[in-house]
Amino acid sequence: MVNWEKLKNPDGPFTPFVPKSQNDIEFWRKVVIFERKLLTKRMFLVDDQRTPQIVHGIVKRCLYGSNDICNLIYEIGDFGGIIGFLNITEGGNAQVIVKPWSKDIAKLSVMKGLKRLISTVMEEFDLRRLTSDTASKQIKALAERAGMVVEGTLVQEYKWGGQYYDRYLLAKYGRGIKHV
Repeated sequence: MVNWEKLKNPDGPFTPFVPKSQNDIEFWRKVVIFERKLLTKRMFLVDDQRTPQIVHGIVKRCLYGSNDICNLIYEIGDFGGIIGFLNITEGGNAQVIVKPWSKDIAKLSVMKGLKRLISTVMEEFDLRRLTSDTASKQIKALAERAGMVVEGTLVQEYKWGGQYYDRYLLAKYGRGIKHV
């Protein structure tokens, strides 16, 4: 049974990214900022996905999900980034996205909190596997410090700004699952 109160109030500098009311203008201002970051921030989205229509659709799917999946989105600190747990299937798998735009994310206290948040989500949903991918070496290092392992590298697969980069596939395994 998922402890929703624990997920609403996680340890560390994380706040659920949800509107406080139907007319929460500050929340929608942050949604617009998040969309702008996805459009412009280095290595956040591949070239083919960086159009306003696609970005709006991505953010909409993150925030609303669908009937058969659960998404959890958190602000990092004072809106210094977003961490999202997407496509959560209780007893199954999920994906995690980490999109920081503040350098404060690298602080030890944030890293410890991130590691605890990932563990909490995995435990509460009894996840077998949590996956992520990134072309950013900084996000890869951050994910590794949070307990994820690199499962593989897609060489020159990620196109950003007209250049190709390696994409790193990462995972963290739940109880009883061994990485070979």
